[in-house]
Parts: sequence; C-alpha cells; structure tokens
Amino acid sequence: MSVKALNPRRLPPPGQAATEFFGETVEKFISYFDSAGELEAPNKNAGNFRVSKGVTVDLVVLNGSQRRPVVACVVETPLGEEDKLPKRTADFGHLVFTFKAALAGPYRIQLEYGPVVASQSGAAANNEDRVIGEKDAEASASRSPASVIIVEPSLSINGVALKQESISLQTVLSRCLGPFSGWKRMFTQTAELGYNVIHFTPLQALGESGSCYSIADQLHISDFFLEDKSLTGERGLEGDSSGAGQVAPGAVMALRRAASSDIVGLEELQAIIRMMETDLGLLSTIDLVLNHTASNSPWLQDHPDSGYSPANSPWLRGAYELDWKLQEFSRRIVRGEFAEKYGATKEINDEGQLQNVMRAFDEELLKPFRMSEWFLLHVDDTVKTWKDACAENAEENPLKLADGELQDRLFNEALKQVGVKRGATIVISGSVTRRLFAPSEEGRLRQVLNNVNGRLAEKAEESARFVRQAIEGNARWERLQCKRGALGEKHWEALAPRYFTPLNEDEQEVTERTVLANNGWVMGWKATEDFAAAGALVYLRRELVVWSDCVKLRYGDKPEDSPFLWRHMTEYCRIAAKVFHGVRLDNCHSTPIHVAQHMLRECRRIRPDFWIFAELFTGSQAVDLHFERCLGINALVREAMQTHDAGDLVNHLKRFGMQNGLGQLSPVAAIDRREAPMRAAPNASGNLSSQASKRPADAACVRGESKREDAAFDADSTVELNQVDERGKAKSSPSSSGTDCRGTECRGVPLRPVLCPALFYDCTHDNETPAQKFTPGASLPLSVLLAGAGCAVGSTRGYDESVPSTLSVVSEDRLYEDYHREVPLVNPLNLVAEKRRAAHTGSDTERPKNREAAAAHAREKRVPDEIKISWPHGGKRVIVRGSWDGWQADVAGTRDDASGRVEITLKKGVHYAIGQPPEEDRPEKLHFKFVVDGHWTVNNELPCENDGGNVNNVLCTDSRAPGGWTPGDGLPGILTIRPILNAMHVKAGQEEFNQLSAECKTDDLVVVVRHHPVTHECIYFIARCAYGWQRGDPPLPE
Repeated sequence: MSVKALNPRRLPPPGQAATEFFGETVEKFISYFDSAGELEAPNKNAGNFRVSKGVTVDLVVLNGSQRRPVVACVVETPLGEEDKLPKRTADFGHLVFTFKAALAGPYRIQLEYGPVVASQSGAAANNEDRVIGEKDAEASASRSPASVIIVEPSLSINGVALKQESISLQTVLSRCLGPFSGWKRMFTQTAELGYNVIHFTPLQALGESGSCYSIADQLHISDFFLEDKSLTGERGLEGDSSGAGQVAPGAVMALRRAASSDIVGLEELQAIIRMMETDLGLLSTIDLVLNHTASNSPWLQDHPDSGYSPANSPWLRGAYELDWKLQEFSRRIVRGEFAEKYGATKEINDEGQLQNVMRAFDEELLKPFRMSEWFLLHVDDTVKTWKDACAENAEENPLKLADGELQDRLFNEALKQVGVKRGATIVISGSVTRRLFAPSEEGRLRQVLNNVNGRLAEKAEESARFVRQAIEGNARWERLQCKRGALGEKHWEALAPRYFTPLNEDEQEVTERTVLANNGWVMGWKATEDFAAAGALVYLRRELVVWSDCVKLRYGDKPEDSPFLWRHMTEYCRIAAKVFHGVRLDNCHSTPIHVAQHMLRECRRIRPDFWIFAELFTGSQAVDLHFERCLGINALVREAMQTHDAGDLVNHLKRFGMQNGLGQLSPVAAIDRREAPMRAAPNASGNLSSQASKRPADAACVRGESKREDAAFDADSTVELNQVDERGKAKSSPSSSGTDCRGTECRGVPLRPVLCPALFYDCTHDNETPAQKFTPGASLPLSVLLAGAGCAVGSTRGYDESVPSTLSVVSEDRLYEDYHREVPLVNPLNLVAEKRRAAHTGSDTERPKNREAAAAHAREKRVPDEIKISWPHGGKRVIVRGSWDGWQADVAGTRDDASGRVEITLKKGVHYAIGQPPEEDRPEKLHFKFVVDGHWTVNNELPCENDGGNVNNVLCTDSRAPGGWTPGDGLPGILTIRPILNAMHVKAGQEEFNQLSAECKTDDLVVVVRHHPVTHECIYFIARCAYGWQRGDPPLPE
C-alpha cells in the first residue's frame, strides 16, 4: 500500500473511517452506580474512565441499589466548579443522570443522598425523593465516594482534527535551537520529517548550573532567545519596510523592555509558536516545572518562605547541622588536617584512600554528631500532657487498640519531632494520647512510651548507618567511578553534595544563615507523600539524591500558606497556556497533587483543549491511576529504550500501543451498528473506495447476514439494522444509533476503564541512546516498530541523526544542525506587528512579503565575533591551548564563583579567521585542550576527535558540530526514512486503522500490523531488532 505525501496542513484528509459504520467513536455510553455509589467497573485497577469530548454518558441508579434515597448527582468540573446533572426517571423507578463531556479534563462524580424516610410499610425509601422539603434534604445530604471520568481534549492543526493516536512528537533542547529568529529554519526540517508536535524544554531564564530544569525566573524568557546575534544590519519595527524608525538588533530588545510592562519576549514567543502551526503544521508543548526553582532564583531573597528552611520547618534543624558540618569536614580534608592521623587527603583515587577518609569521617564527624540525641522522647512530660488533656475531656472514650498498634501510632508521632532539638525534648501532644489511653491507664501508657523510646534509639543507630553509607557511596561514585578529581574548597567539589542552599552565604556564622532545602528524588519513596515533611527524616538520614542547584518549593496546603509562591507559579502556568497547546509535567510524581490540580485548572481556563502528558515513577499502577484521575493526564510517557529484547518490546506494544486487538469484537451491539452507505466514500487520496462501493448485500454477508432482494436494501438507500423489521421492511423509528435512553429502555455502550494512553518514545531526552545502551543499529528497528503503535509516539532531536550519546540537559550548548540554510531568518517583532495589524483591520490578512528578509539573510553572519568554551570540573588554574597558534600561548578564562565554571573566550582575528577579509567569513575547525593545574586534558562534554591516538576537543567556528552536515551531503542516520515512518503512523491514526497485532516471529524479528476493521486494509511494520551485536558484525568506526 502506497503512502501518500502529507498535505500542506501536515495531516491526511479524512478517509473511510471505521467509526462511520461500526460505532467505535461512540456518541453515548451508559454506566451504573454500584451499591457504594461508585461507577461500576469489572476491574477498577485496570484503568480510568475516559471519553472523547462531546459524548454523552447516561449514569443509572438502579431502583433499590442505594441504602439512602438519591436526590442528585453532583459533578466537579475540570475547572473546580460544582454542578448537578439533569435527571429523569426511567421505568421501574431507575434514575438516569445525563453527563455531557463538554470540557476537557477530569470530572468528579458523586451521588448526593437525602435523609432516610420510612415508607408506610416501614421500609426505607428507594430512589425517589421521598423527603419533606428541599431544605431538609440539603441539610442532611451526604455524598458517595467520587468516581472520575476523564474527558480527552480535541486537538487540531490549522483546523484539521488531530487524533491523539496520530501524534508524532519530537523533543528538543531549547537552547540548542538558538534565538527565535532561526526557529522557522530549524523546524522546517522537523515538519518535513512528518512530526506534528514539538516538546520544548523550558525557555525561561536558567539558574547558575545551566540545567534546563533549574529555572531562575519563571516569568522571564531567557535573553538567549531574544538577543539576535546571528543578524547584522538594521531591521524594521512593527513591520515598517520604509526604513523609518529602524534600529540595530541590540536596541530592539531594549525598546521592548522600555516600552512594555508585560513579560519581555512573550509576544514574540506567541507569534513564533503561531507561525510554527500556520506555516509548518506543528503544535507546541513545553515542560511545566512546579516542584522546584533554581537555588539562585532572585525572588527567593524576598520570599524565603517559598522553600523549606529550619525556620519554617524546624524538624530540618538537625539535617542542616549535619549538612554544614559535612561541608566543613570536607574543607578540613582539603587543608590536610587529617593527613597525618588518618592518611586522609583530598586525593581519592583508590579504595584505600577512600577508606582513610571514611575513618576520619567516623571519628571526627559522625561520632561527635551524636545522632541519638535527636531521637529522645521525654516520657514524664508526655504523661503530664496526657493527664492535662484527660482532665479537660474526661468523658471522651479512647479507642480500643492493641499495644502494638498503640506503639506504632505514638512512634510515628514522635518521629515528627525528630531533628527539632537535641536531648529528651520530644513530647507527644495530649490531644493524641487522650484518644488512645483512658485516665486509668497511666501504667500502660508509660510502658508503651518506653517501648517507643527503644524504637527511637534503634532508628537513630539506623540513621547513622544510612548517613555513613550515603557519604561513602557518593564518594566512591564521584571519585572512583566518575574520576571527578581531588576534593576542593567549593561546595560542588566537596566530599558530599550540599543539601541546603544559603541565601546569605556572606554570613560567617553558619547557624545564622537563611538556608533552604534543595530538591531531588528518593529511591522507593511514596509519591503521594512529601519527603521534606515532619517525620520523613530524608534530609537527616542523607537519603536524598540531591539536585544542589534547585530549591524544593513549599506550597503548604492552600494558597494562604504561601501567597506569593501560589501567585507566582499560577502566573507561570497561565503563560504556558497562553502560548502552548499542552505541557509535560516535569517530576509529576513528586509535585503535590493539590498544587498540580490548581495549576492545571488555571491552564484549562485559558486553553480548554489543553493536552497534558507526564512521566510517573511511582512504582505502583494504583498510584499512577490516582494521579491520572486527579490531574486529568492525557498521556503517560513510555520508552522503547527501557525494553531489553524483542519479546519485551512486543509486550510493551501490546500493553501500551494497542487500542484494540486484531479481530477484537466491537463493544457496540450488533443491533446498534449502522450499515455502510451505498454511495462510494472517498479514501485518503480522494479516490472512490472500492470497498465502500460494494453492494449492501455483500456487506451484509461480511457480517454473516443473508442476502435479501428487498427494497429496504436498494442501492440508493442507507438503512440501519435496527430500522428493519422481521419482514425486512424499514421501521419508522427515528433512532439512528440505538443508544437513546427512553422511558422503557436505557441503551448505550458500556463505559469501561482503560489504561492511560501512552506517549511511546523511542528514546527520551534524558536517557541513554541506542549506541550507548544497545547498538547503533537499534535505532532504525525501534523507530519502525513504534511507528506501528496505536498511540502517540515520540522521539528526541538527535536520535534520527544517530547522535552517539545523550545530549546533556545541563552542559550542552551547541546548536542543532541547520539543514535549511536557504530559509530566511524571521524577525519575531515583525510577526507581532502583523498580528496587531490584523487585529486592527479585523481580518487575518496574508503575511506581507518582507523585503528585508532576503537582505537580512544575505547579511547573516556565519562566524561570530566570539566563541565561549567552558570547563565545569574544578581545578585551581585552568587555561586553554589550541591549534590556532601551534599550541603555544595560554588562553586564560574567568571563573564563576557561584558555580565554579571557568569560561574561556576565543576571539575572531586572534584565535580564528586570522587574516581573513571581513566579507569572506569562512568557517574553520579548531582543535584545543584544557590545561588544568598543569595536566593536559579534554572536556568530555564537548566534541572530541582522536588524532592518531591523541584526543583533542574540537569546535567549528560557525557553531556546527565538528564533521557536521554541509549542503550537498546525504542526510545522516535515519533522517531519510523518518518521513515515511511518520506518514504511515499519522495515516493509521487519522484513518482509524485501530486494530493492532504485534508478534515475535523469531528471537529478533518483529511484525506489527495495523488493521482497518471496515476496509480490511493492513499496514505492516516489519523489523529485525538489534539489541545486541550479531556474530560477525564488524564494529562501527569511531
């Protein structure tokens, strides 16, 4: 079957859809409430209820099924607003509530009960509202547990509907795109490859580490995207082509800052994203980072309560004391204070040197820290508070619990005060003990408290072991495995990472500093719990895999707990919804659910059809489902790189990439299906489909029906099965689908829970590439087989080019390869002006020809005036030597005291383009090395080349990757095949090839089939996997 080229809107026109005849796109569902008041499901752990926008669901309460009279069905909309569903009474007293999926997002549905009113026979009332007065009913009303129906958003590109299973997404590292002016050029290639959605890493100003996910100011678009250094000459503002009022590029952004109180660059970004849809057929999404901010975010100085500190979270005091003592201990090692006694020095190059350091750690830090002093319970004071509470509430009866359960409850209460203060200072509140012990049970209370103290002592010993293991494990990884070098004075060079960021580091007295807890992740932590909360002990026990460049945000339970933070982050989310079509929730599993709920509601207020995808690392299907229900997640990220062989990949495709199995029965009853129209329907190419033009008798035979020579099946008629009586004559019933809920019957397709749709990546942007994990040849078969998945699919820019290693989200600053240098750069301010002009004239006029575009393109500078390279790995003296002068002269740099990064600037005319006339602007390749404290080395995070056994760093002066693509070269990697794969994936989704089969024919040969249930056309995806080298395969050249 040939694959047609994508049309100008990047989506194939509608073909002969399976849903037209077989009702797969159901317009009405039906569901019943069980005896607990929840919507019935054969297996509630199998998924959540999901429907398309616009469908209707009849929610039925069978007469007598509830213990109390049902007076209403209440829904909470995706915007947090409450409403009551319309209802009617069917035969036999069944109540039917009609739910209309009007908004995208999660709807919480609950039955509302009235008071029980005895009937004349003494039996409880049934569903009818047998209550006296509306006010009495409302006053005594209670509600059932909540059920959730998730309504999927309706996406479209330039007015053409985009099914979620047709999405082909590409993730990009935003800073590798360069300024906004070059984005059309960068994404022309993306559009030609057949992608239809882009996922951007954050575009905001970043923190000191440079990580894409360490955002310094959520309301400030990075100047990197606004400062257009790739153009020279003058550009007109507001679309003015007359030359009046023109300014140099450097002044353009200055004008924006002076003339606007809005967020600088927001209008330009909106215009660029709009242009990407209209011109290139690309929707756009971005990361939403809600649970942390960069440790050097300027607004933290004025609002320190936005983070966790010993001041607002006193249980962190012990953890902070341990943290700064660890930093001081590391500096003492660097100063050589333990060299003579323990043999511990700053050089940790082997296991013996590491153990010397750990002996010093045990004797000089861990033992003097006296961990047990933070875990002491004061028994007498706890008994006193219990007596006082009993005296105030003598009549209250305590719970009847066994000693073991009592001990567990008091132990967990005591843990909440661990770390607050040294000594026997833990006192359990009388309000807690009063509910557990009667006034006559003082002896029992004391015995339980003594047992709790024993458990606290064991917890203290365990915590000390945890701390030691964490310090030793981190040092072994950093120094022995990763070869980070010697310990240094800076915190990033220390023996252990810093858990707390000081806002006033100039304060000499460490106990007087304002510090905030850093963020990170904890292995095996329960996703719904806060690891910085009282009783968690994560920071004290050093269990956090910390991100020292990020501060964990403290929202509290409601906006009043941290007003500035809620306002600030809410505005951040609104900006995302104004510009983008959807978001990826970064670290969704560690973002407080109530915070994410609030933020996504604000997004949906601005953009109702907002697509939300996320990665969830909860380790529990039930917890995943809980997050989906609360947030209305539309897709969960899955990854082919996490499979380990062909069989595992097939299992993933069957579980996450399949809508319906091949030959699977339709959920629509046969009596409710519609016959295929007798007229021929156009297929995807616009031709008449031979399958659709078959006579109805032939179509009937396919369904196992006998042929009838009857007027009801005349070739010019369109008759539905439920419109034919026993004699084959057409009925007069107006029902077209058989799913109407009328007085005597309630019919519809049963609503069943389903798994969250997948966004199935071949490789995500923060995991290993096929060349790193499997073989370079694995990239093509994985892409081929994922193209056959019946769900959204994704890739990362660089995967198609077969980039050998993952591009670092922290240090990567090279630009992506530019495959369309003939596309002129775009001045985003001109796009803004065009929008304003269209708004003023009331019409969306065609974009005028920009006479400056070609001139600007001609004046484009290929070689910049300066090139900056950096060394982030420490060292006292860092210089660079290179091929520009025969490796003779030192090129010194400047050190950033905050991050420790050394930045070296290479200058045009000095280190490259030497002797070139300005108009020539010819790019060159430079070889160089870093000399760190006298040792010649390379930065492995920058491009390297092996020159006869000698490895050098290399760069091209026009920002291309060394050895990169030039016009006239063949496309690298799988770029040539990618458009075909994406076209087939989009065709299968748009035209509803919605049955899938995936099989392993041999150990490494996989066949994926997408089948159309009406036309019975199939698309086959066949690939031989390459998870490992085959015998005889030659190694690839370096």
